[in-house]
Amino acid sequence: MAQRNVEIARRWWASFNENGVPPLELCNEHVFVRNPDGFPVTGPYHGHAGIRQWALDVYDVLEDFRVEPEEVIPLGEGGVVLVGLRQTGRWKYTQLPTEVLWATLMTIRNGKLVHAQGYVSKAQALRAAGAE
Repeated sequence: MAQRNVEIARRWWASFNENGVPPLELCNEHVFVRNPDGFPVTGPYHGHAGIRQWALDVYDVLEDFRVEPEEVIPLGEGGVVLVGLRQTGRWKYTQLPTEVLWATLMTIRNGKLVHAQGYVSKAQALRAAGAE
């Protein structure tokens, strides 16, 4: 089960990078997503419409945007995976490049993302998960 959740998290980000929107078939209809505090796009975003809006909001501030999972670590048996991410792109209005390391805790149940919460660092995500 843990390895399956790792693969789902990887597929979720791969599809986002390829198609500009995460795959809704990998999202629970009541999915909840929030980026880290302090990011230009924080949320919260709810449901499939929220996922589409999240992608639109991201591309409203960034161009050539990619989010690459550098590591995906299952945390226990609750369906939570920690994803260490490298975000690259350009700020849309200044054309300045950006590269940010951040992390998210993704909760996956029955093969679908039900909750994702972003954090400014892997350490912060681990603390939030109680896995430090």
